[in-house]
Amino acid sequence: MTAKESVELDGESLDLAGIRRIAEGGAPCAVPPSALATVEENRKSFEELVNQGVPVYGVTTGYGELVHHPVGAGDEVALQTNLVRGHSTGVGPLFARDEVRAMLAARLNALAKGYSAVRPAVLERLASYLNLDITPAVPEIGSLGASGDLAPLSHLACTLIGEGHVLEDGERTPAGPVLERHGLAPLELRAKEGLALINGTSAMTGLGALVVGRALDQVRQAEIIAALVVEVLRGSTSPFLADGHDRARPHRGQIDTAANLRLLLRGSGLAVGHAELAQQARRGDGEVYLQKAYTLRAIPQVLGAVRDTLRHAEATLEIELNSANDNPLFFGESGEEEIFHGGRGFLTGTAKPAEEYACDDYRRRDPRFQGENFSANAAVVDVAAAVATRVGASPAQVCLAWLLAKGDDIVPIPGTKRRRTLEENLRAASLRLGPEDIALLDAAVPTGTAKGERYPEDAMPLNGL
Repeated sequence: MTAKESVELDGESLDLAGIRRIAEGGAPCAVPPSALATVEENRKSFEELVNQGVPVYGVTTGYGELVHHPVGAGDEVALQTNLVRGHSTGVGPLFARDEVRAMLAARLNALAKGYSAVRPAVLERLASYLNLDITPAVPEIGSLGASGDLAPLSHLACTLIGEGHVLEDGERTPAGPVLERHGLAPLELRAKEGLALINGTSAMTGLGALVVGRALDQVRQAEIIAALVVEVLRGSTSPFLADGHDRARPHRGQIDTAANLRLLLRGSGLAVGHAELAQQARRGDGEVYLQKAYTLRAIPQVLGAVRDTLRHAEATLEIELNSANDNPLFFGESGEEEIFHGGRGFLTGTAKPAEEYACDDYRRRDPRFQGENFSANAAVVDVAAAVATRVGASPAQVCLAWLLAKGDDIVPIPGTKRRRTLEENLRAASLRLGPEDIALLDAAVPTGTAKGERYPEDAMPLNGL
């Protein structure tokens, strides 16, 4: 299968390999006719239900606290359009082309299930974006995660109506002229379509799919490097024998890594087995280590555990990739209720396994924590550590409690710059800081050296302190 073969997006079968081919390899996509037929049938049934006067959140009502306000049929386009415009509030650097393509593919596949009750034209437009290489310009910062990836998906959806911006040669450019050049007229969003486009988990899920896929690649690379180290150090192949893993300790990741090491070291003229080491010992060939270094013997246990963690994240992400995750959903006569109102856009189920492997590396890759900026931020760390000693908590919990006390909304979502564990949030939520401690922390927030601006709270190094 070549990199440019089409990937089928049917709402049921997309995996990490498929989304990476679309996002990283530039492969085109196709929605099968059977999926489009289901989408069209569900849309017609949904419209009939709405025309009968059945109340539907976000379609015949306002949003959030405005749910009590009815919306007439004449305002359906304005309601959906303004929803998208009003949530296009992201800031910061833009996501890369491959990351946005992953978001597009994830959103398209979710809508292909048919439960979101959009028109086939919406799916066809998203597919045309991927196939014509039209990439919306989506800022990195802005998603809360508690109601879906509203901000990033709004920037994506905004381009469908001819507004917002897209990436051309890496530069942010108005979407309207680009669509015109490709012969695409702006879409008019009808009932529920704006909500279906932005109230979902596709930004985080698409990003997570890329990160986990690349992490699995790195595990394979680590196994190759480990095999080379075993050879260079003339290590033993015995720790990788199948009996010790398949029979004695059958963790799947450990089994797979041991099998890969056996394959990589097959025929090696440098690595030796236990039988040969035993013969050397009997012959008295100097100092013979029947057990080589632990770092070599434990390769399957270490890399295998990483494999298992990533496999769990992969399974969760693939379920989410093939899920309808906006709200409300339409099941028609096949459902217990025709309209399902629930918490479809909440992201913890996807964020949690992602956080198992996510590394909070602010201080390694964020320029705000390098050189003089890192020294300035260290002042906050020092204050947090002092407060932590006094209140019997960790510095990370103190920082989180500080932000919570200031009304900061904290949601675990690896698609943003905040990679904080749910456990830390829960512990911090029960920690109450006094006004004097909050004042100390506020005073320690560094001032930017260039323009005198204060660094945003999101930049604080909270994990691993």
